[in-house]
Amino acid sequence: MRATPSSLAGRRPPSRRRQTGVATLLIVMALFFLVSMVAAYSSRNLVFEQRTSANQYRATQAFEVAEGGVDWALALLNSGRVDASCAGSFDPAQPSFRSRYLGIDAARGTVTPSTVAVACQRNSAGWSCSCPSAGEPAPVDPGGTGVRPAFRVKLQPALSSNHTPALFAIDSTGCTTFNARCLQFGRSDGGEAAARVNVTVAIVPALGSLPAAALTVRGNVQPAAPVATLVNEDANSGGLTVHAGGTPGDPSSVDTTNLSLFSVAGNPDQASVVRDTALATLSGEAMFTRFLGMSPQAFRRQPAVVRFAADSAPPCRKASDSDPIAACIAAHPGRPVWVEGNLSIDGPLQLGSADTPLLLVVDGKVSFASAGVQVVGLVYSRAALLDDVGRASIRGALIAEGSVSGTALPDVRYDGAVLSRIRLTQGSVVRLPGGWKDF
Repeated sequence: MRATPSSLAGRRPPSRRRQTGVATLLIVMALFFLVSMVAAYSSRNLVFEQRTSANQYRATQAFEVAEGGVDWALALLNSGRVDASCAGSFDPAQPSFRSRYLGIDAARGTVTPSTVAVACQRNSAGWSCSCPSAGEPAPVDPGGTGVRPAFRVKLQPALSSNHTPALFAIDSTGCTTFNARCLQFGRSDGGEAAARVNVTVAIVPALGSLPAAALTVRGNVQPAAPVATLVNEDANSGGLTVHAGGTPGDPSSVDTTNLSLFSVAGNPDQASVVRDTALATLSGEAMFTRFLGMSPQAFRRQPAVVRFAADSAPPCRKASDSDPIAACIAAHPGRPVWVEGNLSIDGPLQLGSADTPLLLVVDGKVSFASAGVQVVGLVYSRAALLDDVGRASIRGALIAEGSVSGTALPDVRYDGAVLSRIRLTQGSVVRLPGGWKDF
């Protein structure tokens, strides 16, 4: 049977265009799948990099907080009295940060750190700190969210402290948030970071060597009336009352007419007066370095030194203080004091004590303007003159770079224990080069 034209017209071959479209769709879907895989992999790397950057940021922040804790502790170790919140205080009942957390043997200079820690944390109002006398520190937790850095500092014995008594260590733990687990144990918690820094520090003595006499003068000693009493009954120092350079070849340059001298035996003893030509040839700076252990410029820049000008109100006192200088010294026990210019001290008052003697350096003349001034410690004058209008007394020693001529002197009683306490317990706390590590 033959097909008719009409029946052949109803049967069409498969469309090439339709077959081509299906193949294109499959290819597009495959490419889209590949692109999706590449995008997913790239996103995974991006997320990983973001997390790595965030972790690195927090780790760096924790480390810097720990370093900040070390610097903060160094600043307070070289400062004055602090209260329970680690803020500066004028309250005589409050000890200094150093005496609160560092025990120093005045006889040997050995250092025994306290087992009590201190801590600080950052909030919107600034830093909140806690300096307890006992127990765990408890700074105020600001609450809220976000990064709230905190650090915990504890003083520790240094590994080599048996060989060098003035060494100890500052151990600081930094955290990116206030967290007891992190601060006490140095472990990160809840995605936060922790870092720990341990730094070995040393106390640089404020007094390089002890003077051997009650009065040490580089130049002449020719005091005016009234008679001043100089006593040295310390056998270890040789019992010297006067150690003077004088003018070479001029015996009258050291005149003790207006001095009443008492040596080891407790009797007037002219043999306790020593003329030292080597002392006379020293420059003022060389003499300063001999006794204070460093140049005047370096001594003045020490972080533990309290500095102020004699003709201006000291910054370390309250406006209501009747005697700003005495109040400034009282607010910073155990810290050397440097005064620019001539200093006039009025009484009655006492500067320093047997437990916390005073190291007073005056870059000028020292005058005791009224009676009743008592100084326990060392008075060092960089000028040629000292004057005692009243009847002042010094228990420790008196040193002058220039001459004492035509002026009255205070009474001076040599006290080796007081001078030794200054040398072993006072001075600046500084980082020991190469003595730090982080964990």
